[in-house]
Amino acid sequence: MLVDINGGWGENFPYKSYFLTAGISYRMITKFRPSAQEPKKP
Repeated sequence: MLVDINGGWGENFPYKSYFLTAGISYRMITKFRPSAQEPKKP
């Protein structure tokens, strides 16, 4: 699981802008791709 927060600012005269983003990602274990431990079938 990964949680991240990112923020920053910029200046375009005469305006200043700010941003803030957040995200969560989760890697699910599926049988879609064979794992490295399983031998390949002929």
